[in-house]
Amino acid sequence: MRLDLKEIQAHVNNKEIYQKGIEIYKNGLIKNITVQYNKHTNCSLLIGEITKYTAIATFDEAKQKFVRFHCDCVVLTKNNEICPHMAAALIAAYYKEHPEETLEEPKPDQLVSDAEQLTQFYSND
Repeated sequence: MRLDLKEIQAHVNNKEIYQKGIEIYKNGLIKNITVQYNKHTNCSLLIGEITKYTAIATFDEAKQKFVRFHCDCVVLTKNNEICPHMAAALIAAYYKEHPEETLEEPKPDQLVSDAEQLTQFYSND
């Protein structure tokens, strides 16, 4: 799959779910991740085994969109949106294809508290 992390986050389209996916990935809960490309359909098939769930996605490479996704969990079934397990599988697939990259935590000096943000916002008036 030709997706970078920003594109994955855009497809997940929910910061909390994306963050839970990162936590699942960081905590080593991914048992197996497989990505297969089919040149006849120009689609990639992602199969991720995460703890007791299996996340499966079909991604159309030409259209750069998911044509199908499924997970055994209640979140996906109930809301029909990408769940944390699918997000974790996508993140794991990205890092499997880009082993030279690592998931970096923000450095303490990069973090700005809510109070600092409000102060900066109002001081610009």
